[in-house]
Amino acid sequence: MGIEIVHSSPESNELSLPFISRNLQADGGVVHGGIIGSLLHDCGLALAAEAVGAPDFETLRCLDFQANYLKAAKDCDLTASAQIIRQSRKFIFIQAEVLDPKNHIVATSRMLFALTGEAAATKAIQPYLTAEKIGVGIPNSHPMVDMMNTSMVERRPGFSIDGAEGGICRILVDDLAVNQNYKGEISNGAQIFAADSAAVFSCFASGEPMMRAATVDLKLTFCAPVVGEGLTVLGESLVLNDGLVHHQLSIFGKSSKDLKAFGTMTLAI
Repeated sequence: MGIEIVHSSPESNELSLPFISRNLQADGGVVHGGIIGSLLHDCGLALAAEAVGAPDFETLRCLDFQANYLKAAKDCDLTASAQIIRQSRKFIFIQAEVLDPKNHIVATSRMLFALTGEAAATKAIQPYLTAEKIGVGIPNSHPMVDMMNTSMVERRPGFSIDGAEGGICRILVDDLAVNQNYKGEISNGAQIFAADSAAVFSCFASGEPMMRAATVDLKLTFCAPVVGEGLTVLGESLVLNDGLVHHQLSIFGKSSKDLKAFGTMTLAI
């Protein structure tokens, strides 16, 4: 994405994201909400890593990520900064924000990181209801799907729309090195980008008239790392109220079909 570290210390940091056309949601558009979310996440992760130092850096895991999008970013560089709200023996609470060149706040975020220790087995306590839609065929009936898919494939290697109809969109993410973090897992940034995209495309496929689409907030809870497999990401448009569409987001391992993350997104149309 072109992110660079400008300043880093255990107390605060600053990252920059230069204007790059592939980070836009469409040709001539604004910076993709998933890109901004990934910038926020990586800013928080970089600060958490400084705070714990080596070797604990290797055990860091983001448990919860929430972003609020205040304004669009068009034709400009962006900067992100993060601060620690509280740090305990096991948890680090971080807040971050993204600014444009005029120091207008583009987006803000709250994150929770944990020192996880040794890798633990993941146990499914209840079957996740949305899981039944993983293998169900979702046709690409909406006339915009091909155009949206072409734009996504050009900008994000290994991402593709697998189906979009009736307020549901399924996106597949391949297990490529470009989509992995420093541990070889599918990065949280890739998951944030896919979740944002799935919600937007599910809204396009809902049949509701849309003059514009702007992410207002995005929240993801990360349940388990994604290792050795790609992703199946589902966005479901649930409720339209006063120009706002509320979505459910679900992320599963492509081959294991295990739930990896879930959350919500609100889109203004």
